[in-house]
Amino acid sequence: MDSQNRVANLADFRKDSVEAFSSLIADLHEHNKNHGFGANLEKVLDKFLNASIEEGEMPDMGKAGAEVAIESAQDARGGLAELQTKHGRILNRFGLSLAHEASEGLRHGLPSGPISMKVTDVDAFLRYAQSIKPLAPGENGTSEPFKILLKSIETQVAVTNFDHPSPNERGMLQNLDAIVQAFQRIGPDLDVRRLESYAKFHGEGKLKNYIATEKEGLWLNAGGGFGPADWVGDIIPQHLDQKWANAVRVLRSQQELGKAGVAKELKTHLLLCIEIATERLSKIGVKETFGRLI
Repeated sequence: MDSQNRVANLADFRKDSVEAFSSLIADLHEHNKNHGFGANLEKVLDKFLNASIEEGEMPDMGKAGAEVAIESAQDARGGLAELQTKHGRILNRFGLSLAHEASEGLRHGLPSGPISMKVTDVDAFLRYAQSIKPLAPGENGTSEPFKILLKSIETQVAVTNFDHPSPNERGMLQNLDAIVQAFQRIGPDLDVRRLESYAKFHGEGKLKNYIATEKEGLWLNAGGGFGPADWVGDIIPQHLDQKWANAVRVLRSQQELGKAGVAKELKTHLLLCIEIATERLSKIGVKETFGRLI
């Protein structure tokens, strides 16, 4: 009987945890929808148009933007505190914290706008992530909160100060493999490829340079964004030349770093992108090559 009770209690704990975490994500999404860039842009345009109609002259767009930033900050002042109070239990359980992202409001001394979450206690996060009942394949609705959490962690790692990492940043880097495994265990629909790359290159001592290259948009695969394989279909030749010139510049800079650089991996990836781009051109009857770019 005691064993059955423990199993039942564990099941209830897991269900409660997933539901509580889903509630946190829903509230976070609602806040960011109302105080994010899109919402503020809509408010700026509305203020701009109203002023144009009422005053009969072209208003100052910069002034309108500043007013909206301040108004949004005042409106959202209690948002962060409310989320922390309401969801403090699940935040502590997951080892997470919430904070305002850098926004226009910060220019006016008012932390406001979108709120993001990050892991601040890696051990607590791993303990809790490993206790979650794995999701069944196709449970998209249930897995969505964990997709958002995964994205938050990817973003957190990508902004690591590699020259002077904080204790928390060092903890995140040292546990990347375990974090990847935790997400793989949670759900088969979670795409951990980016985090896996982070773990791989960290293990090789190259993560700083991998992320520096990532910020140039050079690791994107065909159809996975606007990466090297896709440039050829969406920009004019002049801009295409500029894009590839920058890619070559980045490759050369990585070659100069020797073993600490990611030149070998980047060259392999760029050559594959050139092959895909050339094939795309041939299908639409364009006989164009990229020459000996790299």
